[in-house]
Amino acid sequence: MSFYWVITTLTTVGYGDFKGYTPIEYIIQMIVEFLGIAVFSYLMGSINSMVGSECTLQDIIDERMENIEMWLRKLEKSRSKNFSK
Repeated sequence: MSFYWVITTLTTVGYGDFKGYTPIEYIIQMIVEFLGIAVFSYLMGSINSMVGSECTLQDIIDERMENIEMWLRKLEKSRSKNFSK
């Protein structure tokens, strides 16, 4: 019982709202609590990787400018070709 109380307190689920009455129910609840922590950690890691990416606005602008310059070079090459009829 004390191990269940420690796990429930550490996972910040709270004590008393929903609880088991048999040792098997206590074990199942502790497993569910750990699974909840795992899912929450995965979601927060995914959000953190999206928000904290190293790509800055300046990097995006530079990449777009390179693409535009490459497109303009190709356009200029195509105009300079002599097409014979």
